[in-house]
Amino acid sequence: MNANPPVPGGDGLSEILAFSVPNSGVDFSFVPHPTGKYVYIIMHESHYILRSNYDKETGKLVTPYIVCGQSGQADYKDLVGINARLNKPGQGVFVYNKEYEDAGKEDHYDFYFTDTKNHCIRKLTQMELSLLLQDVVPLQPVPINGESKMAKYVKELVLMNRLLWLMMKRQKLFM
Repeated sequence: MNANPPVPGGDGLSEILAFSVPNSGVDFSFVPHPTGKYVYIIMHESHYILRSNYDKETGKLVTPYIVCGQSGQADYKDLVGINARLNKPGQGVFVYNKEYEDAGKEDHYDFYFTDTKNHCIRKLTQMELSLLLQDVVPLQPVPINGESKMAKYVKELVLMNRLLWLMMKRQKLFM
């Protein structure tokens, strides 16, 4: 029996869920690793990113743990793990890194994501057993008056387009 809260109208659902997401009342998204070995759970409004590994035996994701940032601590710091600070992490994408494969590392991907309120794209990269957060591309804030939902959407779209351009360039799909 797991410790998930009961789901209204979801009799038996708690038995198939692997875990509950902390701060589940806020906006979050899942980004699965290309190999399917784990997912990143981006806690947009709580300023951190979780990782949940896939358990082949149970066929479920295990209880997630924080890989960068800290709940409720919005800021900007390029540090390792929970010492790093984010300010509303947004969309992200895994990008193949041939150097990891050549070095014989198990994971061949970096994770690039938008750090929306810090107006930059950041990279979560493998460093032995820890994860390093690096600022990749600082961006200027989009000059939009007010913070309507549309303004927030446009800012996120601009950051994501910049991220996609960066990934295409890295993969030599675009110069």
